[in-house]
Amino acid sequence: MTLMIAWALSPATTLLNAAALALVLYLAGANPHSLLFWLAPAVYLAAALPYDISALVTQHRKGLGSMAVAEAVVERLWPSRAQEAEQ
Repeated sequence: MTLMIAWALSPATTLLNAAALALVLYLAGANPHSLLFWLAPAVYLAAALPYDISALVTQHRKGLGSMAVAEAVVERLWPSRAQEAEQ
């Protein structure tokens, strides 16, 4: 689970998602030679990449690895039973 979250938080996943969007558009019959075809992946990248890059810069500035960040996300979303008992 933590490995999947670490991958999902990676900027590489954003690029993969944009490529998957382009593939789905192509398979649905959109013309890849049209400017409109590339508009959806471009808008997605323009919206998602700044957030991914700023998160990556902050992560490196704090000296955290991707697995440490993923473990913190898992712990925040699904706190351990010991922490639930304290609350």
